[in-house]
Amino acid sequence: MAKPVRTLDYCSQLTQLEKQADRIKTECVGRLFENSGDPIEIIKWKELYEVLEATTDKLEDVADVLESVVLKAA
Repeated sequence: MAKPVRTLDYCSQLTQLEKQADRIKTECVGRLFENSGDPIEIIKWKELYEVLEATTDKLEDVADVLESVVLKAA
């Protein structure tokens, strides 16, 4: 089992990765609207980006719960 400090480090890394994923999604959606003329393609890709970003949001939620558990157990 991971040590509490190490688990907290992992949680922090997950939070940073989620923030990075938010920035990447915003950039990708912006480029999508700049570079694509096909509305169907825009809709499909935008939806995919949103699903991927929602996944990273859930990972951050898991990190928050783990962090809470570690801190309560300390």
